[in-house]
Amino acid sequence: MEQKRKAKKILVVDDHVLVMRWLERALQMAGHQIHTAQSYQHAVNALSEVQFDLIITDIELGNESGIDLIQQIDRETALFFMSGNPEYLQRKELEAYPFFLKPFPVEALLRSVESSFLQIQDA
Repeated sequence: MEQKRKAKKILVVDDHVLVMRWLERALQMAGHQIHTAQSYQHAVNALSEVQFDLIITDIELGNESGIDLIQQIDRETALFFMSGNPEYLQRKELEAYPFFLKPFPVEALLRSVESSFLQIQDA
């Protein structure tokens, strides 16, 4: 008998509301518990209130950067980055994290999310 998996808590951070809602809907349909933030500060506030399993953040958040969230999370929290700017693919500090160049197919993100959770479970 298949064991029902616990819904993972995911924070989606993007200052573009349409992208944020698109990801929120897709991840909810995949069975996850989704929180959203439209700015770096809203993300930091959410992190102080909830222990997330995964954060998916845009890099360019107005005057601030999603990269700064690296210092705000603990080691058990997975972190994915996304951006419409391909120059970020060359950034050394991002090499250890999954990166999605916008626009990307939501199926690719969902596969990476599930793969990430399987790796954590097996660790």
